[in-house]
Amino acid sequence: MKTDDSDTNNKKNQDYLDLFNIPSEVKEAINQFHEEIINNASETLRENDEEIENFKKRVNSFWKKPLNLLDLLLIYSRQMGSKFNKEIRATAEKENDYVFLALIRLHAKACLVSQEIAILMKHGYASGAHARWRSLHEIAVTALFIKEHGNEIAERYLNYRGIEAYYATKQYKEYASRLRYEPLQEEEERDAINLKNSLIEKYGESFENLYGWASKELNKSRPRFADIEKAVGTEYMRPYYKMASNAVHAESNGTFFNIGLSKSAEEKILLAGPSDSGLADPGSGTAVALNLINAILITSRPTAENLIILQATSMLVNEINEAFLEAHKFIEEQTEGKALSI
Repeated sequence: MKTDDSDTNNKKNQDYLDLFNIPSEVKEAINQFHEEIINNASETLRENDEEIENFKKRVNSFWKKPLNLLDLLLIYSRQMGSKFNKEIRATAEKENDYVFLALIRLHAKACLVSQEIAILMKHGYASGAHARWRSLHEIAVTALFIKEHGNEIAERYLNYRGIEAYYATKQYKEYASRLRYEPLQEEEERDAINLKNSLIEKYGESFENLYGWASKELNKSRPRFADIEKAVGTEYMRPYYKMASNAVHAESNGTFFNIGLSKSAEEKILLAGPSDSGLADPGSGTAVALNLINAILITSRPTAENLIILQATSMLVNEINEAFLEAHKFIEEQTEGKALSI
């Protein structure tokens, strides 16, 4: 599935400009300005890099301790997952332990997402970090649901990628020509359809719906993520989940509310860049969610050594939460609730 037109993006941009019937003299000015952008690129980028580095130092002056502690949790979580994978994988594959196979993949994804969150926070993007925490929360809830319900649902979860592949194939076929992509090969489409049909035959018609892999346990043909949350007792996190969604969707409230701004600044500042405020929620949320996934993984096949490591990281989470709270209170006192936006 590759593009067959290397000039596709340029063509789209020109088509877009032509929609506005721009006069030729204005187009000439556009070309001149474009040349100016390219000629001044080195200086512009250097100044921007300096501004970013200075702002990172300012963020670090407030949040260094909790961010460093969170980095330690990320390091030991990755090491924990790697160790567990090496110890258990061979046995799990022989025993068709789909719970392990699902959980180890979810754990790896959680470690990756957590590192993305940490990078965003270090650069002052609290809202973006909170949006990625939303994904981490989804991973934790999914992992908990799979562990609680066992091997059958773990197998269905892993096989559900066949349903997702079918819908991706269907969508690609519909828009390939407009995107100037190569047409879908008949064999690819046929394989996707056959796989989808075989999965529906095995698991039932509801399997092809969103979250269809969980429909049997939830006794719903069209389950929602909120149903999975409720089933594992994490529905109390809905307010935070909804708040994190403000940074994901284009809803009106999301253009007014940003956790990188104080309440008093929301109506006065349009935050279009980083801020040194609002890191406590995504930071603490990440620590708690990641260590929950650590616990879900380790307790699926516990050993004394791994439980010791898990208990140590749990103690670290408490320190992380306290440090984020201290930093939050300090910045509120220093700035009187006003974020120092870039």
